[in-house]
Amino acid sequence: MQQTSYTSAPPRGRDNRHTGAQPARGCAGLDDLLEIVVNKRMKKTWRVQVNFKTGERILTIPAVLANPPQEVKDCLIRWAMMPMTRRARRNSEFVKTKRELEATIRAYMESSGVAQERKSRLNPNIFEHQTKGFAYDLREIFDALNRAYFKGELKSYIRWGQADSRTSYQATRTDKDGNSFNLITISGVYDSPQVPEYAIYGLVYHEMLHIAIPPRMVNSRRVIHGRDFKAAEKKYPFLDQWAEWERENMGRLVKNAKRRVKKAKAAAKR
Repeated sequence: MQQTSYTSAPPRGRDNRHTGAQPARGCAGLDDLLEIVVNKRMKKTWRVQVNFKTGERILTIPAVLANPPQEVKDCLIRWAMMPMTRRARRNSEFVKTKRELEATIRAYMESSGVAQERKSRLNPNIFEHQTKGFAYDLREIFDALNRAYFKGELKSYIRWGQADSRTSYQATRTDKDGNSFNLITISGVYDSPQVPEYAIYGLVYHEMLHIAIPPRMVNSRRVIHGRDFKAAEKKYPFLDQWAEWERENMGRLVKNAKRRVKKAKAAAKR
């Protein structure tokens, strides 16, 4: 395997470990923690190994990522330095950021001639059967918000997540014909009679905004909730009320949902 560098600094001595990673903006000190290695046998993926005692990380990449544009370099470094704790992986912002970084990296690889790891066989019409929950129909909510805020022009599939999931996110998927489409997944714990309408409507509206106002690069940083996004979000009249309700009730909703799932699994084993 071959070490590579994302920095134009003078080369180090032969006996000095070459970490070679130029930190993203505002991330001083990464040069001492991140080593980047090119594996010529690796073609379509990349990975990071972490030494939890020292904090050092080794990012292994295919040759196609050895010298990408600066935007892709920054995405790779940010991806490699993301926290690895279980708590972080349960955070909705963590999940969104990770997916967006990976999407940017994969898009560059595909533009450089690297085929997708496998051809999608996904039929997006299956999501039309995943909108109705116990308390709310997401398609009805999406259509009402689309008419009210987006002139009915926003296109996306929408579905419920797992019953005890607390993460909502918007993603781009590809169908079997190679056509991309938007998919919104809503936290399963919101599918409850205890959730007021203004809360579920606020959550769906927030995810719809991620389609209408996608992330953009500003000074080598990927901005997700920029000024335009926050200004549009404030058009929802119950924004503050929804945020306050979520702070006060989300913990209880998650506990109740996990309890229901646990009971359902136990019943299925009988």
